[in-house]
Order: sequence, then C-alpha cells, then structure tokens
Amino acid sequence: MQTDGKQLAQLLLRLSELQVRPHQQWLNDALETLQPQLSQIDAAELAGCLQALGTWQHAPPSAFMQAFHAATSQQLQQQGLSMQHLGEIAWGLAQLQDINAAQLMAELLEAAAHIMAARQPSNSAAAASNAHCSSSSSNSTALSAGMADLVWAVAKLQIHPGKAWMAAYEAASQQLLRSFSPHELAQVVWGFARLPHQPGDAWRGLFLEAVQARLSEFDSKSISLTAWALATLKFQPDFRWLFNFERRAECVLSTLAAAELACTLWALSELKQKSPHKLRLGRLVRRQERFHAFDFQLLVNPRLLRVVRSLTLGPQQGRPSQST
Repeated sequence: MQTDGKQLAQLLLRLSELQVRPHQQWLNDALETLQPQLSQIDAAELAGCLQALGTWQHAPPSAFMQAFHAATSQQLQQQGLSMQHLGEIAWGLAQLQDINAAQLMAELLEAAAHIMAARQPSNSAAAASNAHCSSSSSNSTALSAGMADLVWAVAKLQIHPGKAWMAAYEAASQQLLRSFSPHELAQVVWGFARLPHQPGDAWRGLFLEAVQARLSEFDSKSISLTAWALATLKFQPDFRWLFNFERRAECVLSTLAAAELACTLWALSELKQKSPHKLRLGRLVRRQERFHAFDFQLLVNPRLLRVVRSLTLGPQQGRPSQST
C-alpha cells in the first residue's frame, strides 16, 4: 500500500471519481496510514480525501475525524481553503453525518463569509482583484460548485448559519446563478427550502431564468429536488415555465425513482394548483401504471399519500389543500 499521505489522499479521490470502492479492510488500513499525516497534506488533498469517504459513505474512526478536524482548522487559520475546498469538506461532513461537525462547520462558514465579502461589488479593490477570476470559466465553475455544496451541507446537517450569513450567501449566489449547473441549482434551492430561507424576488426571478436556460440538462434528481423546493418556498412560476418544466419531468419519467416521482407530482400539483391525476405528468403515470411501483414507505407521508390516492382514484380525489 502507498504510505505517502499526499499520494494516498489523491488515490482515494481518484478511486471515488472512477466509482471504484476499495475493500473495507484496505480502506481501514489506508485511513490508519493517512491519519498521522493529515496535518502535512494540503487543502485540496484534505478536501479530496473527505469527498471520497463521503461518496462511499464510509465513516472513519473518531480518532481519524478528530485529526481531520484539527488539520482543516489549521488550513483555515492559514487561509488555505478556497470556496471549492470549503464546499467539498462540508459536503463530506454532511454525507458522513458527522455528529461532531458543528464547530468545524462554523469555521467553514466563517471562511466562506470572508470569501463572499471579498467578492462584493462595493469593495472596489476586491472587485478589481477578482476581475480576472470572474472572466475564468474554470474559477467560476469551482466557485459555484463550492457554494452549492456548502449550502446543501448546512441544510442537510440542519445547521442554520444565521440571517446575516444567508443574506450574504443569497447576494453572492445571485451573481453566479447563470453559471450553476443543473445539479448545483437544485442543491442551492433545496438548501434554501430545507433551512428554510426565503430568497428575495430578484433572486427568484434569476433562478427561474437559470433553470429555464439549462432545463434540457436536468436529470431526475435535479427535477425532483427543484420541484419540491419551489413548492415548499411557494415560488410562482408563470404558465410557460411550468409547462416546460413538466415536459422535462415527462422526458426523465423512466428514470424517476418512486420517491422522486411522488415528490415531483406533489410539487407540481401545488405549483399548478391541480390534483396530481389532472397533471400531464400524472396522466402519463396513470397510463403507464407507474404508481404500482411506489414504495409502501412513501404512504406514511401525508403529502405523498395524497398523490398516490389521486393517481389511483382519479377524479374522486379533490385538489390537495394549500395548507400542506
């Protein structure tokens, strides 16, 4: 086995990118080798290591996580973490459901606040220094990915950053919405809905435009997360936007898992103020009898139960109440 910490961390990330999960014992040995070297590897390697573990949902021993927290704090003190690194580490902590993540997450959020403040147009010196970065698509992509991962992670861990932080995040993300990928757009709006945080009208309008521009790239997960978040936050897209969004949901219908499908139908019924069986997507599901594939566990959720009842009983069911 590789014994150099830097190369071992890089190997873990590479394996996860290739969707190769090592044997459990190999992973345990690798982490044991890596643990005493965590303080010697750089920010990218720290982030990549945790990203790999999060992808595999392999929870390391508590001693490893303590060493990881200490090494990350050290990097933060040296201002060695970019927004992309912050997001990747936060994402990993959320994936691993780290119960001791609160302190480290607070440090990550503070570092993110400094990065977001430096990008504000009111800071002319910072704006000038960031002009070159803003023109670089690779830097913009890394920044948007980090911001999306970060807000998804705080929502997943249910750690509310506070109103001031969320206001700064909303302002910073609004400038980047057009550069977000479909997956990132879904992450951000889902994070807002889960916390919850109600974005302003300007952000909502730009978000809907960004989704419309990349709608053909949305997969089943992005569709279901976005639909749920829009309904939860009570967005009011216009008829044409909803028509196009529902058509995209129809295009990915065959890949929608039962929970994603039920969630999407509930959300569209709320957004369009129609019973699920009256939706184009609902009629298609009824024709294909996809509702028979719904997991019984979904029925314990009152919202999703209404979806199933509407699809199975049709016109006998009224429109879901707006109080859901």
